[in-house]
Amino acid sequence: MINPELMKELYTDSLTRITDTAHKLGMKIVIHSCGRVYDLLEWWADCGFDGVHALEPTAGVELGRVKEMVGDRMCLLGNLDITRIMVDASKEEVFEAVRESIAAAGKGGGYIIAPTNSHADVSVERMKWMIEATEEYGRYPLKV
Repeated sequence: MINPELMKELYTDSLTRITDTAHKLGMKIVIHSCGRVYDLLEWWADCGFDGVHALEPTAGVELGRVKEMVGDRMCLLGNLDITRIMVDASKEEVFEAVRESIAAAGKGGGYIIAPTNSHADVSVERMKWMIEATEEYGRYPLKV
């Protein structure tokens, strides 16, 4: 909702101070942002964020593209759709979504599978399926 260049101008110094402080305290720091975030990824990595969360497929974010862009600089978290997959998808669909996410971003590590957000309609049963699928597809060496 704000031009990325204006965001960089207004917030780079503050975000860098925040990440520097976290690192001096021995902590890692993850940024969460909804939406199509391609134009912000490199900037967040430059600001010192250790990870990025949401990576919403419903916003058009392709996990493989994010992995190529910043996967060597940031841990990627998320990408499981909370509008359908984690709400009313079949077990097979949840397993397939997990398999696809791990195939797109799991190679070489640096990916944590997770829903893009949480809300009351996210199904506990589907969260369990997500964990089962992660156990099946997410062990190294990857088989996806």
